[in-house]
Amino acid sequence: MMLSRSNDEKGFALLFTLMILAVMLSLVGAYSAISRVELATTASTRQSVNGFYGAEAGLNMRAESVRDIFLGYNVPSGTAPNPTNPCTAGNMG
Repeated sequence: MMLSRSNDEKGFALLFTLMILAVMLSLVGAYSAISRVELATTASTRQSVNGFYGAEAGLNMRAESVRDIFLGYNVPSGTAPNPTNPCTAGNMG
């Protein structure tokens, strides 16, 4: 024996299914957007870290070359700055 449904209940299952589908699609869209932002952030952080360590390596190489000049109490060669009357009458050296 089948129970008859009233006219108000027709289409309720379809409407409910469409609402659940819309909610699920919005969750998938939000997850996709968050994943894209997270991937971009990760790539940016990796590039930043690579740049930092590259610059630090360059500074370490330069510091080592300056250190090599002074090993064994050596002094660098070249023209010394003029110590006569520094910071007076236009001499800002």
